Amino acid sequence: MQQKTDYGHGTSKKKKKLAKIKSFLQKLLKKGDSTIVNGDLDIQEALKRPMKQKRKLKIFISNTFYPTKEPQDDGPDGPGQEGSVASWELQWKGRGLPVTKMILTKVKRKFSHPS
Repeated sequence: MQQKTDYGHGTSKKKKKLAKIKSFLQKLLKKGDSTIVNGDLDIQEALKRPMKQKRKLKIFISNTFYPTKEPQDDGPDGPGQEGSVASWELQWKGRGLPVTKMILTKVKRKFSHPS
């Protein structure tokens, strides 16, 4: 005496309709977000204050050492060369990395002590 019930009738139509509604709401949300961001930028420009952005900065540092050179006397090869004092040179270059989705969605982890 088993009764046969069909709960699947009409659910595919409902799923399609819900999917359409969901995609419409996502588009609407994205459009609203861009409108808000553009409004913020307009306000910042009107106030003559640039909007602050967090970006990663990649820094390259190089260190070069030049040892002392002893003065050389005049010889058969030609006139001698003057000596020099030891010196070093420090160069650094930096550039901002492009903002990517991965940087924006990165979640900060809380610091925890190992127990």
